[in-house]
Amino acid sequence: MSSNITISKGKNNDSISTNYLLYFAYGSNMNVKRLLSRTGSAVKWDNGMISGKKLFFNKLGQDGTGKANLIDHHGEKAFGVLFHVSEADLIKLDKFEVGYERKILKIKSYKQGYIDAISYLADNSIDFICPSKEYIDHIIQGADNNDMGQEYIKYLKTVPTVD
Repeated sequence: MSSNITISKGKNNDSISTNYLLYFAYGSNMNVKRLLSRTGSAVKWDNGMISGKKLFFNKLGQDGTGKANLIDHHGEKAFGVLFHVSEADLIKLDKFEVGYERKILKIKSYKQGYIDAISYLADNSIDFICPSKEYIDHIIQGADNNDMGQEYIKYLKTVPTVD
């Protein structure tokens, strides 16, 4: 699940080895600017897809609107972005992902095939909850900036919002 990255620093090329984890973002954290504002150091690694899951808005946010979640759905696929993050980044992200739990998911990476990655899922039995337009716009921006395709972006634009 993790990979080692060597980072060179300083004029004499001193290097440090840092252990990074793979994080699969499928909601508003696909927007790199948003994720960086929350973690400070996430780096995109690849796009990814998970089979047997569907993007659904059934997690009640603190603002009363729907938030993205992945639910089991045979024959469906959910798309997202894989980022290298540190454990410290995840601890920072935990504060934003209230109501979600970290889970290990089997993600199909376009670079490397199937890999394990950490993601945030909510155990919710609530039906669909309309997200805010601002929230969906973060997801659309993330899908667009990460070249997830016009078909996926068109789909995201069809999600009903509260404003």
